[in-house]
Amino acid sequence: MTDVGFLQLATPNAVSCSLHPVVMFEVLDHYTRRNTEDGRVVGALLGSVNADGSVILKNSFPLPHDDPTAHQDFAIFFNTMADLHHRVNPREHIVGWYTTTRAGEG
Repeated sequence: MTDVGFLQLATPNAVSCSLHPVVMFEVLDHYTRRNTEDGRVVGALLGSVNADGSVILKNSFPLPHDDPTAHQDFAIFFNTMADLHHRVNPREHIVGWYTTTRAGEG
């Protein structure tokens, strides 16, 4: 079994990643507030990618994923959240995704 890790970046050329502590707290908060029957949480990572390929993660937001038939609702939610974050900090963009699972799953 290979360990893929929890971080998936939108750039294949990342040479390093700087993680702001607030991102870790947001992911942890998302996981601890999930419904107990939900096995995992999924979210978007926001930040920037520098010319040298280094990624700076500064923010995140959770994404709903429990209803596979609600694609239109997901798109509306995702686009609204991305737009709101971009209005607050135009230098931050979606740079990747996070996901978590319970221990022993995966």
